[in-house]
Amino acid sequence: MPDTHCRKQGLAMALADKKINPIKKFVTFCLFALLILSFGVWGIGDIFQGPQHTYSVAQVGKVAIGQQEFSRNLRQELARLAPQFGGRLDIEQAQAFGVVQQVMDRLTTRALFEQHANDLGLVVTTDQLLEQIRSLPAFQDQATGRFDSFAFQNALLNSGLSEEAFLQGLTGDIQRQQVVNAISGAVTMPRAMAEALYRYSAETRTADTVVFRNDSITDLPAPTDEQIRTYYDQNSGDFLAPAFRSLSVLQIDPAALTDEVAVADERLREEYELRIDAYSVPERRNVSQVLFPNQEAANDALAKIREGRDFAAVAAEAGVGAPVSLGLISRAELADQLPALAEGAFAAEEGGVSEAVESPLGWHLAQVSEIQEGSVSPFEEVVEDLRATLQLTLATDTAIELANALDDTMAGGATLEEAAASLGLKIERFDRVDRSGSDENGETIEALPNDRTFINTAFSTEIGDESLLTETAQGGYFVVRVHEDIPAAAKPLDEVRADVIAGWEAAERARLLTEQAQVLVEAVNNGGDFAALAQEAGLIPTATPAMRRFNTTPTPGIPLDLPSKLFELEEGKADVVEDAEGIMVARLSNITAAPDAEADTAIAALQSNLVNRIQGDLVTQFTDTLNESYRVEINHQNLDTVLSQF
Repeated sequence: MPDTHCRKQGLAMALADKKINPIKKFVTFCLFALLILSFGVWGIGDIFQGPQHTYSVAQVGKVAIGQQEFSRNLRQELARLAPQFGGRLDIEQAQAFGVVQQVMDRLTTRALFEQHANDLGLVVTTDQLLEQIRSLPAFQDQATGRFDSFAFQNALLNSGLSEEAFLQGLTGDIQRQQVVNAISGAVTMPRAMAEALYRYSAETRTADTVVFRNDSITDLPAPTDEQIRTYYDQNSGDFLAPAFRSLSVLQIDPAALTDEVAVADERLREEYELRIDAYSVPERRNVSQVLFPNQEAANDALAKIREGRDFAAVAAEAGVGAPVSLGLISRAELADQLPALAEGAFAAEEGGVSEAVESPLGWHLAQVSEIQEGSVSPFEEVVEDLRATLQLTLATDTAIELANALDDTMAGGATLEEAAASLGLKIERFDRVDRSGSDENGETIEALPNDRTFINTAFSTEIGDESLLTETAQGGYFVVRVHEDIPAAAKPLDEVRADVIAGWEAAERARLLTEQAQVLVEAVNNGGDFAALAQEAGLIPTATPAMRRFNTTPTPGIPLDLPSKLFELEEGKADVVEDAEGIMVARLSNITAAPDAEADTAIAALQSNLVNRIQGDLVTQFTDTLNESYRVEINHQNLDTVLSQF
């Protein structure tokens, strides 16, 4: 990567006016803020990485994903999704809905591309950065088309980003985009192909329909024994008991070892002090700030505000733009980027304005509209949770030691039973285990490892063999021996007789209704009047809305199979479709070609959409290849520390 110091000087000089303002050396890099809009692969805001925490939650090759980076991305995602959950999405919900994993996946994918770009030796030059900057209208004065320094300044403040971190993040994103462009940049979609797809997909069809309802048949006779037996034999696959395996399992579960782990009070106190940030809620202030070119202008504005003038009005009068809201922010978050502004903002009273303070960007006034007091959970409130966390950590260490000892003992020639006995471990036998981890009664077997890896291993190991020592996602280990495979088989008729009768009744009712429906279909297809024939059958036709060939949106009263059925029919012809309430007869009443008036716009959008999807597929395939090439390591302890702060 090019030298950061030289890069900063080069960019500052290239963007400066003839009279070089000292501020510009620092604010220049704000202009990169909107570059991420052109890097949609990575998501808005990912470029704003900021300084990394010493500890990482994941490592991809030599690229680390810091705790701060992960926390910031997760907060952004929670804020984006919150409106869908009534204004708040807590961390438990986020984990349950897979949001945490999605954020981790996105960041590890970015890291995979960054590592690959580094391995390729890709370089981002100053000229490349400048070309990107100058191509963005967002930072150009609308009247002159020239660079606007105040837009620079506000973007840097809003992003909370240092120069060096911003430049590194931008360089990484451009490198990643270079890799993506090499993979997918040449993808095109011919207009003729897009137009054919448009004509095919935008054609609409409507139908007149009637339904022969299930509840219209009320006099079904009881099935005979022979009919029950025949239905059972013909549909035995509907009454199967699952496949089972008979297993012996040795497992090392950290959670089961925690009772054997004692944590001294002194250790608890030490860990509490080390993790005090996790038990603290910092004071946060709602801060708005205005940036002035010099101290005299800032002090003049401050004097007017203290005379009772409005903060925003004074800023407007000074010609420095509207106040920029920094939102609710802690001292540490603000000091991380602008220490002087943090000191000023956190010295002001609620509702007040700070003294004028200087930063590399200029002179600031900060208004504090709200103060949320900080707090620290006392040791006594968190000691039991802390004890449980430490016990599990120490138990996990014990589990690793036992697993290594077990592996070594068996490698030395000991049988599974001998190795288990020497280490004080037990082997449990389970005679019936299905692929869901349940017994023959459908009850979950709680004693088994709660991990899909275990079930997959148990059902892929050969009969009579035992698996290798395998780690679970929870940090445990297991060895499984397979004694017997019990194939899936039909349950005895006596056991499922009631279900068989219910199935026969449903099938018989559908058969009778289908016969009635087919009579109507045949009459219509032979030229009969649909409305008159339906009336004779005591049914009232209903017209459907216009439907496209690939209509997948559920519509009340419209079976999901109806659109595809209509596109198989000739106009005026009818056919049968299964409906939730019975059997539907649909007659194709109208065919409307794709509208020409919308063609150009729709075809262009379709071309773009198809190109994006093909590019996405190519990037996904390449990402899978990178996953196989680079080791992705998740530090669960550091990840848990981050999640505990939400």
